[in-house]
Amino acid sequence: MQTSCNSDFLEMNNFFTRLSTLLIFSLTVGSHAFCESFKVKKLIPVSVEELQAPVSVSSGLNDALCITLPEDKTFVTALKINIKIPEEIASKKDFLLYSVFDSIRQTPTERRTDYSGEKISEGAVPQGFTHTIYIPLSKEFSIKESPYASTIEAIPSTGKNFVFFRLRQSDDRRAEIRAYEKIQLEVSVQPILLDKGILALDFSPAPSDEDFSVYIDDEKRSLSEPIFLSSGEHRLSLVSNFYRNEVRTFRIEKGRITTLPVHLRGIEPTLQIICPKNAEIFLDNKPIENSRAEFVVSQGEHIIKFMIGDYDVIKSISAEKGRSYTVNLTMDASIQEND
Repeated sequence: MQTSCNSDFLEMNNFFTRLSTLLIFSLTVGSHAFCESFKVKKLIPVSVEELQAPVSVSSGLNDALCITLPEDKTFVTALKINIKIPEEIASKKDFLLYSVFDSIRQTPTERRTDYSGEKISEGAVPQGFTHTIYIPLSKEFSIKESPYASTIEAIPSTGKNFVFFRLRQSDDRRAEIRAYEKIQLEVSVQPILLDKGILALDFSPAPSDEDFSVYIDDEKRSLSEPIFLSSGEHRLSLVSNFYRNEVRTFRIEKGRITTLPVHLRGIEPTLQIICPKNAEIFLDNKPIENSRAEFVVSQGEHIIKFMIGDYDVIKSISAEKGRSYTVNLTMDASIQEND
């Protein structure tokens, strides 16, 4: 009985060992299932800048484009690739294919023609003289469907800061390769920018986040992350128990960072005195400089006295927190005309 049990146990153990080996093998094969090796006739380097006009290059039917992206991709949401198709092949159905590759194993150079990577999308360029292909680089990208444009569903990795785009004849039309091997396509590449900008608030002096609340278009916003806003005019409100409330209007430009300086003013009352230069000024019976500059006063009642020669003027104010006061002394003269 003991021998039978040991035999069954060994057989079961061998079964699970074989099963584990099979699973490991399957996972190993599956990890390379999407890797494809291919050869291009020529690699064409294309470098696009964030706010640059379309970059145009001439490409053969079996060439590839290595599209280098801007270093700062904050606002870059997609690539727009427009292909102008010569008359000789414009009417040929399923003649020209395009594909996008990810995880290219080799470093793309103009001298290298053999590559391998994961093909994340492939499609046929439809009949016609022009076609546009959009390659999304973020989930923010969206565009209406059009018979003159295609949008791939996959988002390529931008960790190496380039996108690999390949053109080739369909395998079903390879017999015609010699007849059209000299044909050149005009391909233009342009980054598509998010229709938003970023607001950067430049506070002076620098406060802590607990000192105030920021509202943009009546929506409370956090300063711990970038503030993305649609292009156009916006309204900023700053509410605080430590600083004076501020209200500003500003404009955001598409694909740009707008810096808005905000000078934080304390809630202590301020006073500005405007009077002739030859006037002497006394605040609460103490002489002060006649400079017209705004200065801080304590909360409560204050007496302001002006002296110009033998002429005195006395005014009183009740200063409250968060308020600014201006006292303007004007000397007026009246003219009377008699018959």
